[in-house]
Amino acid sequence: MATADPVTTDGWRGLPGAGWSEPAILGILAGLAGNGRLAGRVAVAFDGRAGSRELAVLACDFLAAHGVTCLLADEPAPTPALGRFVRDSPEIGGGITFTASHNPPGYVGFKLRDADGLSSTAPAPEPLPAALPVPRSHPAAPVTARYAQTAGQDLLAALAGFDGDVAFDCAHGAAGALARHLPGVTWARSRPLPFFAGITPDPAEHANTDAAWQSLLSAARAPGRLLGAFTDGDGDRLVLATARSAWISSTEQAAVACAAGLPATTVIASAVTPLLARRAAEAAGMTWTEAPVGFKHIVAAWRDQCMPAAVGLEPNGALAYAPGPGGYFERDALSALALVTRALPSVREIDDAVTALRARYPARTEIITSPLETADVLARLELALPGWDRADSGGLASFTSGDHRYLVRRSGTEAATRVYAEAPPDSVRKVRSALGQSPSPGGGSGT
Repeated sequence: MATADPVTTDGWRGLPGAGWSEPAILGILAGLAGNGRLAGRVAVAFDGRAGSRELAVLACDFLAAHGVTCLLADEPAPTPALGRFVRDSPEIGGGITFTASHNPPGYVGFKLRDADGLSSTAPAPEPLPAALPVPRSHPAAPVTARYAQTAGQDLLAALAGFDGDVAFDCAHGAAGALARHLPGVTWARSRPLPFFAGITPDPAEHANTDAAWQSLLSAARAPGRLLGAFTDGDGDRLVLATARSAWISSTEQAAVACAAGLPATTVIASAVTPLLARRAAEAAGMTWTEAPVGFKHIVAAWRDQCMPAAVGLEPNGALAYAPGPGGYFERDALSALALVTRALPSVREIDDAVTALRARYPARTEIITSPLETADVLARLELALPGWDRADSGGLASFTSGDHRYLVRRSGTEAATRVYAEAPPDSVRKVRSALGQSPSPGGGSGT
């Protein structure tokens, strides 16, 4: 993908090239400033990815020339840190952060947050002509330090009552900047690196975390007590792992938390969320609301319906919880980890709950990312899944057989096709083989 795709979860990102470089980014910012979505005082953050800080400074210079006062983060910041900083600062009317999130090294991009610190479904602005600005100075904002004092302290309180050893793996992304602020957490791969040491910082793909997990297990004094927590490049996704359960997806995290009595009335989930989450939510007496793919649509549904207590869920590691309308309802790895460890305050309780869940819903749930064109993926699945029913609607193709299914869609953030599996392990292995991929590691139900 040589240019940015404006139809992403909550921002713009792509591989640098003739159509996606500084002038294109400034053109979008000019459009946002022109329609008033960036005005007054704005917080600007960045992650550790190559070029992020330089682009953040350039954006501040550009917006200042358009009458916007920019507060520039003083160190790399997770995306939820920016959102919370904006929400908790009434004088700030919005925020942007330069990050390409979970995308592979080499991508650049930025996300937008409104005055509530949340993503928005407002349409992308028409880019305007933009010239390179004159360098200026900008006041500093302690975005990450403030986040450590709020969500970080809440996590420490949750972990204080947790029976187990927790290691938080940052994939060399922005969450690693928290290590010096929260020494009470055991950190792994916490040094932010501009190219993530060559890995893709997306924990929803097992291949991106398997080596790190094996390293944590081999170093653990008591592997059975270890809970691994894996986040992505900008700190908003969370995947868990234990020696007994292997990978525990956001879908399973939400399901076991609901079964454990999480005080929520509804679950808002994207259309590609595995069915087991819906069954678990309804078994716990919660209602189920389905939204289009993209967490901004989940946020929009929460806002529109003014839900008193809700869980937001996507199977890619996105898990949010708000006890009421005034909560912070966005993906946040720290808050998701605090949520799960409070609901199930020991590794044994997590493992027991996951084991029971998988016994009730034995299909393997997993996300497969393929570099193949979507048409090629669909053709291969037609051959690999004879007798399965196929349907196509709104850019989403489905293959179903009884309670089992595969959902296929083109990625909105990179040149790839996503396959969401909810099927027997033998079937998933067959599909992986058909797509030219090796089996995923671990003995659990996966991601």
